[in-house]
Amino acid sequence: MDIELAHIDFAYQIGGKAAERAAGSGQIFEDFSYLLREGEILNVMGASGCGKTTLLKLLTGQLKPQRGRIRGIERKEISMVFQENRLCEDFSAETNVRLGCGRGYFSGCDQSDIGRHLLEVGLDEAPDKKVSSFSGGMKRRVAIVRALMSESKLLLMDEPLKELDAATKEEAIAYIKKYRGNRTTVI
Repeated sequence: MDIELAHIDFAYQIGGKAAERAAGSGQIFEDFSYLLREGEILNVMGASGCGKTTLLKLLTGQLKPQRGRIRGIERKEISMVFQENRLCEDFSAETNVRLGCGRGYFSGCDQSDIGRHLLEVGLDEAPDKKVSSFSGGMKRRVAIVRALMSESKLLLMDEPLKELDAATKEEAIAYIKKYRGNRTTVI
């Protein structure tokens, strides 16, 4: 099912007062409409503060538009790579991935399958280590694997390649392409 954003207005509150509609005042979207087709990949790019993360938060329901509506998102399973990794630091890479699979969407989410996925993103020595001992780039790859192994109809990825060097980015891109399937994807 397609996702439709229709005439969305969204502004952040500034200084406890309603944001003005002038540029730089907290207004992020004004009469924004977009039809995200099922299976489409939408790559959103722009300057810091232009609304990329806000768009993802609107899609997940973390934020509500002040005007307009979002249709087609109801009851959609969503997996996400957040802007921050949101990992359980005292758990292993494998356990963090398993937590994303805990809803039972991914039929092959066993220990050997998780290990294979972690290997594919270059985390061969890491499956049973606590993620608190990982570098930022290693944590990012765990977050990517967790999102991709959690079957969903909608895949949201907020800066999925940050903290990765050039070679690791290529590896992560290949992994995302391989396991994205036909999910509607917003990056």
